[in-house]
Amino acid sequence: MKTWGEITPALLQAELRRIGYVEIDKDGPSGSTWVDPNNSERPAVLVPHAYQEDLRGYGNLLESAIERIAWALEIPTSEAVERMTGRGDRFELRIVDAFTRGGRLPVIRAPHVVKGFLQVLRAGARAEFLGTQARYQGNDTEIVKEALQGIDLLAPAEGSFRLIAIASIEAQMPFDPATAAPDNTRRALAATVRGLHAAASVTKETPTDDAELTPAINEGVSALLLTGLEEISKRAPGMAVDFKVKWDPSLPTVDAPDKGIELDQDQLNRVPRLANQLRQRDPEDHRVVIGWVKTASADELAKAGHPSGTVIVESRFEGALRRVLIELPSHLFERAHPGATQITAKGTLQKIGNRWHLSDPQDIRLTAVGEPDS
Repeated sequence: MKTWGEITPALLQAELRRIGYVEIDKDGPSGSTWVDPNNSERPAVLVPHAYQEDLRGYGNLLESAIERIAWALEIPTSEAVERMTGRGDRFELRIVDAFTRGGRLPVIRAPHVVKGFLQVLRAGARAEFLGTQARYQGNDTEIVKEALQGIDLLAPAEGSFRLIAIASIEAQMPFDPATAAPDNTRRALAATVRGLHAAASVTKETPTDDAELTPAINEGVSALLLTGLEEISKRAPGMAVDFKVKWDPSLPTVDAPDKGIELDQDQLNRVPRLANQLRQRDPEDHRVVIGWVKTASADELAKAGHPSGTVIVESRFEGALRRVLIELPSHLFERAHPGATQITAKGTLQKIGNRWHLSDPQDIRLTAVGEPDS
């Protein structure tokens, strides 16, 4: 456990601002005096000056300030120390269902919960730095990676199962929080919170096929964000989730609410349908697909000796390997051999359900291992 010796005047001042205290005497001989203007029963707190740390009695003043803050918060001194040494913004997921009472989570669900939590944060980072979109393709950009690297996952807290992420813990105290710019990690977390608020709003009603989702998308709802919520709620159809955020008042302000987000069982049940709607994409005309044949399936209705059918081609686009279905005429299908033939074709690329299709293929070229294009 951290000790009070790790507490600095800056941490004391940040905590006092967080709990509603104001500074009334900045230049006292032994330190600055802080009071709660809205609650006279709370004790005044004397925060020693940082430049007096070598003076006699400095440590006693620090310890006294910690005790008074603990008294004001009505918590043990050790807990007050933990609050103050845990710098940075805190983003918390709490799962509420019958299986998580007492702070436990079935091991079979744990990977989905952690994966979903990361996807929710990744969706916020992408919304902030790539712009709000219904769906994101490809790998994380460098700025998205940088923002996510500034977030740490703390040990799960007691109670209903909780995950706590802490962001911007290494950020330096700005001289003027009102004008200083938030760092990329803080901006990503703020976008995550905005997106979750929009997701909570759009899931209040049962979605329809012609639902207007543009306003929610503009606020940060994406297929990635909703997929994260799907992962968190997997194998637990009767659960609810709460997200909470606590912004560090010593850091630059961000454009995001500090109010928590709650999604009940009915809202989570609506997430998969909304996610699927956002995953759908408009067909791309004149798209060239190049790849090796993985499988070939003959059409049972084709004339004997002249089979036509469908091949699955493994092609790389949008930063990942995709399997694309292409229907070939008989004179080309009979030359398509899995693992030995490469195909180049141009057509309309579209995702139907979970599969990619290249419709109306043209300019088809097949190349066998060791042979020129034909």
